[in-house]
Amino acid sequence: MKTIKLRKSRLAHPDFYRIPARLLAIIFILYLPGSFDLSAQFKEESVQVAYELRMKGETRYARAMLLKLIDQEQADGMVHYEFARLKMAQMMGGGNVKIGSVINSADQAVKADSGNVAFAYTEASARFGKAYRAIMEEAENAKKYVDEAVACFERVLALKPDYHEARMQLVEFYYALPEDMGGDKEKAAKHARELEKMDWFFAAQAGEIMRPEETSRIDYWQEVSKERTGDLRVKKQLGLAYLEKGNLEEARPVFEEVIQSDPSCNTLILDLARHHLYQVMWDRSKAEVELPLAEATLREYLSLEPEPIAPLKAWTLSNLARIKFFSGQEEEGKQLMAKAKTLDPFFSMASDVPGLEIYIPPGELYRSGEYSSFLRPF
Repeated sequence: MKTIKLRKSRLAHPDFYRIPARLLAIIFILYLPGSFDLSAQFKEESVQVAYELRMKGETRYARAMLLKLIDQEQADGMVHYEFARLKMAQMMGGGNVKIGSVINSADQAVKADSGNVAFAYTEASARFGKAYRAIMEEAENAKKYVDEAVACFERVLALKPDYHEARMQLVEFYYALPEDMGGDKEKAAKHARELEKMDWFFAAQAGEIMRPEETSRIDYWQEVSKERTGDLRVKKQLGLAYLEKGNLEEARPVFEEVIQSDPSCNTLILDLARHHLYQVMWDRSKAEVELPLAEATLREYLSLEPEPIAPLKAWTLSNLARIKFFSGQEEEGKQLMAKAKTLDPFFSMASDVPGLEIYIPPGELYRSGEYSSFLRPF
């Protein structure tokens, strides 16, 4: 079988921690015994309370509560599902949580209720993280993990065929990976045709992934925008295409237009900040110019409405702290980092803007309304 190599033009600067809520970060976690007596502190011990505690930055108490429910054999699928999400948050926040532990909790949730789409998608996301890491490390067993992740996403679609975000994951998996790693362009095309029947925008995103080599991402979305004039999702993709090429003069006004029409898209400001930070990551000599721009953009985001949820606010503050540390302003950096940890002790360590998958209320189905490629930073 002939090996088809990845298209390097799409992998110029892969963000290895992209898959928000979908991926891997491994550093340190506090051990919390499940024997804590929480009854005196909380009138109700439930998944909803554990989730609310986690969203308030009380991840340790949330973990202890879920462990207590499990130890007392009160754990249904929802408990294991929420525990998988909490572990995912800790892992992405530098906790010493292995991806296998996340998968184990997600798998228990699926076994408890095999028809729950949210449970199935959480397991698929966790297995994707394991597969992606194996691919990046060129591990011998990477193909096995890819097959496991693909099987999970296929099961999600069997439960909910119009879960376009999950189908797009398979389009890119099948199209971008070499054949010996599970790539199959015919299967990618088949899923793309299914999207054409159900949602023109996701079909357009599939078309972007499968576009000819000679067609740039910018050219592609400019053509789509001619047919879908004024569509915010198309504008956003065009702005991100500009940003990927480093064209801030074109990207920023597009982002501003999108945010003005839909304030919930204000995380695009964080993408602009990331662009400036990446310039320094790739060339430290640019720090004097790029870091002040990054700081100004991060602070701009914190001033926007609606106010960001705690995990996003903490992630933003942590990046401000890193700028201060890099610039030799240790005391201000420590203050900002302490504030970030107060908001969320396990804020994401990823360079990508955290996705909302693990922050939405328990049991809700994650629907972003778009697909973010795992092969590029924007």
